[in-house]
Amino acid sequence: MDDDVSKIDLEQADHQKVLMLIQNNVLGIHKTRIFSLKMNRKAFVFIYARSEDEAIQFYHQFFHRTPLNCHEYPLEFELNRESGNISFRDMKKEFRSFPAIAGYFTRRC
Repeated sequence: MDDDVSKIDLEQADHQKVLMLIQNNVLGIHKTRIFSLKMNRKAFVFIYARSEDEAIQFYHQFFHRTPLNCHEYPLEFELNRESGNISFRDMKKEFRSFPAIAGYFTRRC
């Protein structure tokens, strides 16, 4: 971690092997996104998942019904909680496994 990056010669790397490692995702790195799934006319649930399909499948398993719609939100979107504002990106750090329910929202009108 303390190595001087400027002294690393990236041309010595086997680029074919690096490409294979990235394509096979050997480190198990997965992009987690946040989705809003409409439960009824006024209620929504936010679910962290890798894809829209995974979010819908998780919703179906949890609530035993199909959501009315599903939209991705930016992870930078901020919510107001009792302790102040928090982004979905920062809130994601509170979870250990995914997919996961981040919270619920109900419209007043």
